[in-house]
Amino acid sequence: MIIIYDSYQIEVEESEIFPDTWNATVSLEKDPKFYFWDCSVSQEPFGKCILKAMEECDINSESYG
Repeated sequence: MIIIYDSYQIEVEESEIFPDTWNATVSLEKDPKFYFWDCSVSQEPFGKCILKAMEECDINSESYG
């Protein structure tokens, strides 16, 4: 699943290695760095995984604006 948020692309997919785990990748258009993190589905709902990822990558920060 790919989510577009402002100038960010968030790709979330189920892990092929670890069952019941989501892998997410954020790419930034203006600053093409990639951030990776795992969210365990058993511990966190899918939506919270995405929000946590946005916080971890500081998507709402002025530093990327």
